[in-house]
Amino acid sequence: MFKKKRAPLTRSTLVNPFAGEFPLHVQQEDIVLATNDNDVIIVDSIAGSSKTCTQVVMAHNNHVDSLYLTFSKALATEAEDMFPDHVDCRTIHSLAYREKGVDIAHKLSRPRGKYKNVAGTGSEIAKYYKIPTFEVSDDYEIKNTLLGLMVKQTLAKYEASNDESISKEHLPFALINTTKNKFKSLSKKDLNKVFTKVYKEIIYYAEQLWVDRQAPKSPVLATHDSYVKMWALTNPIIRTRVLYCDELQDASMVFMGVVQNQVGKCKLVLVGDPDQNLYAWRYSVNGLALVEGKKMELAQSFRYGQDAADLAMKVLDNGRKMKGFPAMNTKVGASGIVDLDKHYVKLFRMNATLLQEALSLISQGKKVNIHVDVQDYVKMLESGEALYSGKVAKVKHEDIIPFDTWEELKEEAKSGGILSRVYNTVKNGNTEKTVRYLKSHKNCNNPDVTLMSCHRAKGNTFDYVILADDFESNYNKHGEWVGIDEAEKRLLYVGVTRAKLGTQYNETVKEIVERYEAEEQSTSQEETIEDLLTSEIDEYYEDGRILVGDTIYDNETELLAAESADIPWYDPDNEEWMITGNNVEVINISPSSCGGAEQAGYELQSVVQMEALRDDFANHTMSDFNAYENGFVDSLGCDAEMADFKVERILPFTEEVMDNLREREVLKLDLLVNKL
Repeated sequence: MFKKKRAPLTRSTLVNPFAGEFPLHVQQEDIVLATNDNDVIIVDSIAGSSKTCTQVVMAHNNHVDSLYLTFSKALATEAEDMFPDHVDCRTIHSLAYREKGVDIAHKLSRPRGKYKNVAGTGSEIAKYYKIPTFEVSDDYEIKNTLLGLMVKQTLAKYEASNDESISKEHLPFALINTTKNKFKSLSKKDLNKVFTKVYKEIIYYAEQLWVDRQAPKSPVLATHDSYVKMWALTNPIIRTRVLYCDELQDASMVFMGVVQNQVGKCKLVLVGDPDQNLYAWRYSVNGLALVEGKKMELAQSFRYGQDAADLAMKVLDNGRKMKGFPAMNTKVGASGIVDLDKHYVKLFRMNATLLQEALSLISQGKKVNIHVDVQDYVKMLESGEALYSGKVAKVKHEDIIPFDTWEELKEEAKSGGILSRVYNTVKNGNTEKTVRYLKSHKNCNNPDVTLMSCHRAKGNTFDYVILADDFESNYNKHGEWVGIDEAEKRLLYVGVTRAKLGTQYNETVKEIVERYEAEEQSTSQEETIEDLLTSEIDEYYEDGRILVGDTIYDNETELLAAESADIPWYDPDNEEWMITGNNVEVINISPSSCGGAEQAGYELQSVVQMEALRDDFANHTMSDFNAYENGFVDSLGCDAEMADFKVERILPFTEEVMDNLREREVLKLDLLVNKL
């Protein structure tokens, strides 16, 4: 497609602009070399894998006019200092602004001076377009302010989409379903009939709002997403040779439509981490899955060690492989990881929990830095207070507008979340005090604690991190394991991959770790009989007999003995480990048959020696087991000729049993030894 002006890149000719800091990983080299033969490269990169640095290396090895696109202005500014001069670093909004945003720039913020209705909020939209309250029945109605909010959310979803016109697909069904639940006395048929009319009304006014947002002379407020949508509808072609797109796991469909339109017109390098898709509630999608191309990966972290990588894999539980940085020894655990007397970062799921923690720490005299939209929470509290006082006209926050009465909010607050925090703050009379604290707070240069949401923490690195306990449990109210949804897993994944030196995880992650360890132990114990046999089983009979060739064995134990399988195996029926064989009667060790606590202190020193009976190891000592009074198998030896013998079959047997005995303070072993 493109004429190559120089010889293809090779490993020996690669330029590493970071040579003075670190060598390139083989996966980074592979990605750079892929530009030789591929017009679309899709890079799946784990957290901390230096994905931006990898794109910088690609740019240094491809000296053509290029464009680096991301969603964050901070990331674009940071990238300017990293990329070579032939790469322009921009945000998607800056590209769209110069084409479409300039004409409506005066509409992107409220006019100064006397208040003017610019149809910016749900209630303003209702008043500006004179949306009437919708009569559902003689007893029920939908407030016009709520309808105005639905119109606003419909248009927001449309602006984020790749669709040409507004349709039912853009309706805010989460808010609509919440509203429907208020009308429980209506039949499903009547409810659907009513809301079919509601849908038409919402779409009609959303279309009016969209026309006015685009019109330079209209007083109606526009958003930054408005001019991006206006630009995208022109099917723009970006004039560049290479287009680098970062953080595509959180792309909007409107942006992906622009990207897809560049296929075949320039080289595309699409980079992101699908498991860091955190903004689906803002209509973001994993853009990496929407374009065909050469799929590659960055699976080596340079931020944290293997323990943190292992923890992240347990949290995700999706089969993804992650490698920690060997030079990092990141400690992880449920407690004792972080020194609370030194600076640390605490990450939260919800802003409300974060702010409550901030207030508590401030009252203790701690210097606290808060990285959250304080004003939004203040507005929510003030709206909650207004609803509580019956001043519905003063309810401005969009999360409070859907409630007609304080009792309705009270019912919704029972399910937890941010509304529960608002309800309790207002109900306990703490609104004024909380608002005063939050409005007066200022961050400092040397905080004791930094509080941040996991969403805000994405892309950042810290020394020590504590995960707050405001995540949902993996267990339901009945104590049954139900797990957490994929969005929660992704948020926790971001949380456990931020720290270089130590991560102190929360109860939710602890539940995951404990379940994982329990399943791992169970799997190691529950080896099937087929794993231990060399024979191929032809049939299992209902009475437990087994057919192998022409021979029928009464049970699995008899078959195992017939094969001289002198290796430990776990019998789940009797809950004991066993060794059986042709010339070995039984050696079994069952914790339940070892006496009890009264046997603690009993000193037993015995040596059990067996001859290896398998033909391949005839006349060789298989192993020596030395059981000492502390219940620990101190040594396992074999002669030099047995070096290749798979002693790992023995080790789990001895160590695991002894661990079990130590926990029970039982030191007596009941051994039935082979007949000699």
